[in-house]
Amino acid sequence: MRPIEGLIVLLDMDTKEVLEISEQGRNIPIPKAANTDNRYLAQQQKLNLVNPISIEQPKGPSFVVEDEHMVK
Repeated sequence: MRPIEGLIVLLDMDTKEVLEISEQGRNIPIPKAANTDNRYLAQQQKLNLVNPISIEQPKGPSFVVEDEHMVK
């Protein structure tokens, strides 16, 4: 997988249809395939993920959620 600079794709996410493809990146070179696969599973060197964190509030939360999303 290689990024292509300047390529813009307009999608309709409801119909899953490509509406328009435009190229804005004139004269931008496409990178070589070596070392451009940035997916996690393709990495040779595995990442050192951080240790889990535990946060607790013994007296309960210091905020109130109203209308399913407003935090006060």
